[in-house]
Amino acid sequence: MDSFGVLTEFAVAMAGFSGIAIAIGNRGGEIDDLTRWRNSNLLMFTLGAAFGAVQPMLFDSFGLSGSELWFASSLGFLPICLLCQIRLFVSVQRLSVDDRNHLSPVLWYLGLFGCGTAALAQLANAFDFWGDSFAGPIFAGVLWLLFLSTSQFVRILSGLPRRPAV
Repeated sequence: MDSFGVLTEFAVAMAGFSGIAIAIGNRGGEIDDLTRWRNSNLLMFTLGAAFGAVQPMLFDSFGLSGSELWFASSLGFLPICLLCQIRLFVSVQRLSVDDRNHLSPVLWYLGLFGCGTAALAQLANAFDFWGDSFAGPIFAGVLWLLFLSTSQFVRILSGLPRRPAV
């Protein structure tokens, strides 16, 4: 259970540094739509990871343990994974063609595929596809969301592309 606490702390710290990332990555220019998009993804992924990681501790405090704990946690994390996938897909459609050209298609497809895979893993774990429910799929899903948020953090810090300061 301690490992989920560490992941929660990491996610909250990452969300907290998102504003700093924008200030550093922007370097005084106007905040462009792509930076806003990356920041909203960073926040979505980090908060999703934080809520996903805190659920086992929450259900443990209600007295659930063993397979019941991981069943409830997987069912609780499933909508988070689905919302991340849906938002990632829908939000990119709102970007201009020029902004979409600055995205890494590999990372975007990996994000969609990874969130979908994490959602399927939660569903399989909740319904004992691999035997009794266990922590692994939840832990892996939280790590995946943290990887995605870290990639957005790095892209924001790189500050590309930037509009010139007015």
